[in-house]
Amino acid sequence: MNEKTAKKWLALSDRDFVDGTILLKEDRLIGATFHCHQAVEKALKAYIFSVLDTTPERDKKYKVHDLERLAKFAGLDFNENTWALFDDLNFHYAPTRYEDELDDIFSDMTSEKCGLFFSRAEEIILWIKNKLSQ
Repeated sequence: MNEKTAKKWLALSDRDFVDGTILLKEDRLIGATFHCHQAVEKALKAYIFSVLDTTPERDKKYKVHDLERLAKFAGLDFNENTWALFDDLNFHYAPTRYEDELDDIFSDMTSEKCGLFFSRAEEIILWIKNKLSQ
C-alpha cells in the first residue's frame, strides 16, 4: 500500500476534473472529454495504489489508459451504468490523442452529452474517494 502515491493520483484527478469543467464551459468538448477520462483514470489509479500491494515492477501493468482494465485491476464492484461510462470515455479518449479520427468520433458530441459524462464521472470519483476514506 502506498498512501503517498494514492494522494498524488487523487490530486491529479481533481486537477483534471477542474480543467475539464473549464473546457466544458467554453464548449471545448474534445479537451473536456480528454480531461474527464483522465480524472477517472487517475482516481482509479489512486485506489489501485492505495489498496493493492504494488512495487515498481508490478506498477508497470497499471500504466494503461483503458478505464475498464483499470477498474478490473482495482477489483471494484461497479454497476452497469459505470461500465457504460468507462466504455464511452474509452471510445472518445483515443481520438483525442490521434487526430485523424476526431471528426468521426466527435460528430455526435454535444455539451449536454459531455456534461453527462462529467456528472457521472464526478459520482464515480466521489465514490472512490469515499472507499479510500473508509
